[in-house]
Amino acid sequence: MNNQQSTDKGPRWPILPLSLSLAALLSLAACGARTGEVAAGGDTGDDRVTSSTSETTSEDLTTTSEDSKPLGAGPYPIATLSITVTHPDYEDQAYTLSCLGDTATFTPDTGRSAAQACLALADEAVERLLVEGRPEDQVCTEIYGGADVGLIVGEINGQQVNVQINRVNGCGIAEWDSFGPALPLPHRS
Repeated sequence: MNNQQSTDKGPRWPILPLSLSLAALLSLAACGARTGEVAAGGDTGDDRVTSSTSETTSEDLTTTSEDSKPLGAGPYPIATLSITVTHPDYEDQAYTLSCLGDTATFTPDTGRSAAQACLALADEAVERLLVEGRPEDQVCTEIYGGADVGLIVGEINGQQVNVQINRVNGCGIAEWDSFGPALPLPHRS
């Protein structure tokens, strides 16, 4: 009979530490739940279940609520542009502008707003100018804006870019200005 009792108690003794560990884990998960969520499958009217705030689920990488956007979504186009600005009287400036939906950077840092530069690239007319260039039959005023020339090479939203912007007439001045901080302020000649 003693043998039977030890056999009966043998399998039961690990259950107590295991259940204490599980209870502690669930308590920690509940403490870490965000507002509007209940850990380990509780019901708040929200169909999502979160076991810990430090976990990232595939749902978190796409959308987590009606107001949020997918990872990488944002106001900027997807673009990587190498920009070189020349002027006969000044040292050349060369930098890269990267816009990745919700991220904007200049490399090296130019001191200008990469976010504003990427917003300028999001304009349909600017993107069209980058991809297609200036229309050949465009009529431009004969106003000289300086000897600055910007060469822009790269890609925007999957389309190749290879365009030169100068300030030798009214069209060039307007194009230069449409790029916002993607191009520097022109030099005064």
